[in-house]
Amino acid sequence: MNGYAIFAFVVMPAIVLAVGYICLRLFEWDLDRRERARAEAARAEPRSLAALDQIVPDELSPEEALERIYQLKRLRREEGA
Repeated sequence: MNGYAIFAFVVMPAIVLAVGYICLRLFEWDLDRRERARAEAARAEPRSLAALDQIVPDELSPEEALERIYQLKRLRREEGA
């Protein structure tokens, strides 16, 4: 009976604590992974701005840039029609 008491009051709680600790660490790791991904996305340049820089370089005058954008809009409308 003494062996069962040691198992019930020493070994089982130790196993439960170990499993609980592992679960806690995995949960914290998952939160850190998600937060890191969110922080990297916040630092990254928005895709729309990167695409706009490719379409309309900084060297163009404002009038030329607007004309290029209107041309692209016309092309998209023609492709969609």
